[in-house]
Amino acid sequence: MSQTVNPYSASSAEAIERVFPQADVVRLYRSYRSTMEITAFAQRITPNPDIIPLERHGPEPVVARFGNPEEELRAIQEMISTFRSSSNHSLGVICKTLRQAEQAYKALQGPGVHLLTEESTTFQEGVIITSAHLAKGLEFDEVIVPFAGARTYKTDVDKSMLYVACTRAMHRLTLTFSGDITPFLSAWCASRPEPPAARPR
Repeated sequence: MSQTVNPYSASSAEAIERVFPQADVVRLYRSYRSTMEITAFAQRITPNPDIIPLERHGPEPVVARFGNPEEELRAIQEMISTFRSSSNHSLGVICKTLRQAEQAYKALQGPGVHLLTEESTTFQEGVIITSAHLAKGLEFDEVIVPFAGARTYKTDVDKSMLYVACTRAMHRLTLTFSGDITPFLSAWCASRPEPPAARPR
């Protein structure tokens, strides 16, 4: 339920149990994808006390503030360059909407940068720019969540999309924003020093 991206088509486990009262129910709590640091970060967005993270550690997620969207996109371009020289194979740039993803792709396109849409027929390694809705079920070595400001993520559905975007990351997670941070991350940011306004690497 934490990953609901369409509130009109989602069912809870309890609702499914009511439809199939004779079924055996098995609940899976172990989370294998993300490091403990990324899982703990995502839990600040949508707490789930039942989740048991795999004991695998990595760098703390980074939340980076920039003066404007153009500066933000230039920094993401630098992050992409850093990714290319790393040993990681996949980087997801996960936006809230496909329109945002298309705008980001226009600014960031280059060799090895792909836009994933509903019309895409293949999934390639490298840099994938897409929406949270389409990223659901996918995983990446690294994830960048751009435009993570209060104007983008503000409703309950937005919170689920932010949770989905963050939990696609296996090893490294970076969120960028300009303006005010989304309220879903304000408590996390308040517990840390002022986010960097430069390349968060």
